[in-house]
Amino acid sequence: MPGAEAYVPGEPTAGARDDKAERQRFLDAIAEGIADADAGRVHTHAEVVARMRARFAARSK
Repeated sequence: MPGAEAYVPGEPTAGARDDKAERQRFLDAIAEGIADADAGRVHTHAEVVARMRARFAARSK
């Protein structure tokens, strides 16, 4: 089958490699978020709500 990857015993499949890469991206995103929080780059819920209301107030008229 053209484009199909041959199975090699003992090697991870393409799907397994994709799953591993996706998991690593997920873990990297979590680490980035924790670093942001540790560095104080966060907003309170009230700040976010106020910004969203201000941003979308004109659209609701």
